[in-house]
Amino acid sequence: MQHYLKLLKQLNDGIIVINNQSEIVFTNNSLCQFLNYVEKDLLQRNIDEIIVSDRSFQEIVTQNVGKITSDEYFFEKFRVLKKDKTLTVATVYISKNSLGDELTYTLLFKGLDKCDCESEVDYKSLIDHNTDHVFQVDKNLKIIYINHVSPGLSKNEVLGTRCTIYLPPGSQKRAERVMKEVFETGIPQTYQIDYKAPFGFMYYETNVTPVFDGENVVRLNLITRDITEGYKAQVALEEKERFLRKINLNAQNGVYIFDVKLSKNTFVNEQATKLVGYTADDYSKFSRDDIMELFHPEDHERIIAHWERLSTAKEEESFFIVYRFKAKCGKWKWLRSKDSPFEYDEEGNLLSILGSFVDITDIIELQDATSELQQKNVEIKDMLYQASHDIRSPINNVAQLVQLSIDAGEVQEPVLKVIGKSVKRLNSLVESLMSFGSLDKKFEITEEDLNELVTDVLTDLNYKIEDKDVNFNVEKLPTITCSRIGVYRVFQNLIGNALKFQHPNQETFINISVEDLPKYWQFSVTDNGIGIDEDKRGEIFKAFTRLNTYSEFEGNGLGLASCKKIIDKHHGEIWVEENPSGGSKFIFTIRKSLVPTQ
Repeated sequence: MQHYLKLLKQLNDGIIVINNQSEIVFTNNSLCQFLNYVEKDLLQRNIDEIIVSDRSFQEIVTQNVGKITSDEYFFEKFRVLKKDKTLTVATVYISKNSLGDELTYTLLFKGLDKCDCESEVDYKSLIDHNTDHVFQVDKNLKIIYINHVSPGLSKNEVLGTRCTIYLPPGSQKRAERVMKEVFETGIPQTYQIDYKAPFGFMYYETNVTPVFDGENVVRLNLITRDITEGYKAQVALEEKERFLRKINLNAQNGVYIFDVKLSKNTFVNEQATKLVGYTADDYSKFSRDDIMELFHPEDHERIIAHWERLSTAKEEESFFIVYRFKAKCGKWKWLRSKDSPFEYDEEGNLLSILGSFVDITDIIELQDATSELQQKNVEIKDMLYQASHDIRSPINNVAQLVQLSIDAGEVQEPVLKVIGKSVKRLNSLVESLMSFGSLDKKFEITEEDLNELVTDVLTDLNYKIEDKDVNFNVEKLPTITCSRIGVYRVFQNLIGNALKFQHPNQETFINISVEDLPKYWQFSVTDNGIGIDEDKRGEIFKAFTRLNTYSEFEGNGLGLASCKKIIDKHHGEIWVEENPSGGSKFIFTIRKSLVPTQ
């Protein structure tokens, strides 16, 4: 009976074999899993401890003894006690057999969710009840046992025939080869066949296991299962994967899935990796803060707002956003993403976002270059007009004085002084124009200690300070990311103007302070000089704007225009207010999120 028990071990249905004293002497894995027991917990126990009934098992058998012959069985619904002390209802099929010389009973358990007793097929034996096709073959591959046969055949016709004749011609040799190998090696194997039925192809998987008599394999147990549904599902999955691979290879957009709770991409396609350099493995190693650092600091608020909008969006909604993202190579890239909700949990909370993006860096840079070029054209036209006007005056002075000297036949000293002064003014104007034009060059952004920077400015302006009565008050300044050359020129211009436009015969006070705002550093240079009329404060930052004549105060009106241009490049603002105690207070801001030049 060993081969019989081995066969029972392989069945999907739960099996228990009890002896004539109602003690459990055999059980299979399916039954143990069904009741959450391990095999040793069930062996030698009385079946009445498992089946809950108002009658003992012996009483049940006695009442149904007429139904239990060698070819018959009976079934009843029982409450069955699981290991966790909970009860479940199952249908139990009971048949009588002999294990050696001893009378035994075999119980097959079917859960009610898997069995409708009113529609049960009239199975002729315990194994007949199994949905798998179970049979045994001898060394000649002839069938010596079979549980059920195909429609149109009978067991008597099938028994004793070669099993492979019922297989499609293309599968017969493969099945024979597998079964012969199991006979030779004693190692179980599996083969699959397809069968063309009237309604389409069906697919079967057969497990071939050996039956030993001592060390020799004398028979084979074959269990055949219909795997058509699973096979078709697997084929469909493989087709879908091939389709996705083709899309992946040909996609122009980067595609990603963003896990909201983890704050990281759990999937990226090949194009996404090509565009920004990061693989799915790279993203798996990033923390939440690491991910945020990949977005440009100036875009953080918009990114967070974008995610919040997605978290409350409907499934069919999608949103666009343009932002800067640091590629693996270290370069900032402009990306345009389209994002939509992808997965939700059972409570409707967003789990992941599906997005696609394109690199629009070239487009943005072209737009910026076009806008900057248009702005420069306007500036050049204005500068040419203003410069030609400012240059014409000293040139005319020089020309007239030279002509007068020619007419007089000699050059007098006062005339030479006026000519020298005009030439000096022209030279100053040319230098200022060149300096103003150089501001269009790319700034190098670095970390700078402004205490040292302002000290250097005051040292360079010492020639203007040493012969004047000036009191400086400089607060402790921070270390910030900025253009050293640019910020140096801003402080140089503002402090230089405070020295230039001071009250005559009055002690001069100049105060430099800083305020730490959430997004900006705000600096101020305050003096007690002659001040600026309120109606002129909006004009002084335009090129060539002068509020005084050249004879009163030297200058060409480009200093404050240069300051504005520099501060604009620092994403800040500059303006002037009245000092309550008299004089002016120049204020400018510098964005904190500037990124050092790579």
